[in-house]
Amino acid sequence: MDFLDFTADENDNGRRLDRIVRRLMPNHSLGMVYKYLRKGLVRQNGGRAKPDSRVASGDTISIAAFLLQDSPASDGPGGERREQQTPELKPRKRGGEQKVSPQLELGTDLFLNSHIRIINKPYDIPVQGGGGSSISLDKLILRDYLLRQQESGLPPSLSFRPGPLHRLDRKTTGVLAFSQSLLGAQWFSQALKDHLMGKEYLAIVEGRLAKRQHWQEEILRPRQKGDSTFHQSVVSPEGKEADTVALPLGWGKFRGKDITLLHIVITTGRTHQIRLHCSHHGFPLLGDTSYGGSPLHGKTGRHHRKSLGSEPPQQELFLHAWKLSVPRDNPLSLPPQITAPIPEIFQNMLATHLPEIDLNGYII
Repeated sequence: MDFLDFTADENDNGRRLDRIVRRLMPNHSLGMVYKYLRKGLVRQNGGRAKPDSRVASGDTISIAAFLLQDSPASDGPGGERREQQTPELKPRKRGGEQKVSPQLELGTDLFLNSHIRIINKPYDIPVQGGGGSSISLDKLILRDYLLRQQESGLPPSLSFRPGPLHRLDRKTTGVLAFSQSLLGAQWFSQALKDHLMGKEYLAIVEGRLAKRQHWQEEILRPRQKGDSTFHQSVVSPEGKEADTVALPLGWGKFRGKDITLLHIVITTGRTHQIRLHCSHHGFPLLGDTSYGGSPLHGKTGRHHRKSLGSEPPQQELFLHAWKLSVPRDNPLSLPPQITAPIPEIFQNMLATHLPEIDLNGYII
C-alpha cells in the first residue's frame, strides 16, 4: 500500500494527532479519521497511533494515498457524489518534487520574519473572505506563506496557518499584522488582550474639532438578521468598554463644510470603534455614510463614485492605521514602532483640502 508522508514542524509540536489529520483531510469526518487510525491507514512515525497521541516536531504522519484521492463514502444534496477537495498542503511524495509559483503582490511589507508579517494594507481589499469579494488578504497571505516554505525547502506546518491578528475594515488602510508561526500568533494575541500594543490612526472627519478629546463609551455590535455582511455597532451600556483619544492636527474645507484631520489613539479594539466614537460625538468620518457622514461621491458614497473635479476618485472614507507600538522586550524581534506611510490618494486629499497641515513624520 502506498503512503504519502507529512512532516510535523515546531508549529505542530504538542498538538493531537487526530486534529492534525483532520486538517489534512477536510472532507473526512472525525469518526472516519478514528477508523483510519484503528486500521493503520494513518500512521505516526511508521507505526499505529491513538487519536489523542501528541505530535512532536519532526514526526512523520503517513496517510494511505487512496484516502487523499477518493471522496468519503457519502453523497451530497440531491444524491450527487461529493468530490474530495485537494488539501491546501501538498504531501511530499517520496522522491518527488514540487513546482514553485511566482510570488504574490500583497502591498508593502513593513516587517517580516518567521513569526510575524506586517503589511501596509491597501484600500478596498477585505482582510478575510466573504461579502461577495473574490479576493481577500488572508488567502493571499496563506498562499504566499506556502510558496515561501516551498522555496526554502521546508515542508509547511501540518496544523498551523497564518492569519490576521487584528481587524481593519475593508475601507481602512495601514498597519495590519498576520501570524507566521504559532509563537507569533500566541504572543501577539495575548499582548493585544493585555493592552500592551499602542495603535494610532489618522482620519478625516466632518466638523471642526477644536481640541483634544477623550471618549470612553461601551460599544455593542448587535446580532443582525439577514445575509448582510455589514453589522453596525452602537453605543450601549450592554457593550464592552472602548477608549479613544482624538487630537486635531489641522482644519480645512470640503464642499464648503469644515473638516478636521485627527490623530487618533486607541487602547481597545472594538468593531468600528473609531467610526462610531467619532460619529457619536458629532464628528463622523467624511464619506462614512453608514455612521452619518456625508458621501464623497454623488448621492451615495457606496454606489456613485464619479470623480468630481479635484475630489478623491474611487475612495469613500479616509481612515489610516498609521502606527503600531510594541513592547521592547518582545520575543518576536519586532521593532518598538512600525509605521505605515499615508497612501497617495489620502495625501492628495490632504494637499487639496487641508493644505496647511504639516505632514512631516506621517509620510515616511
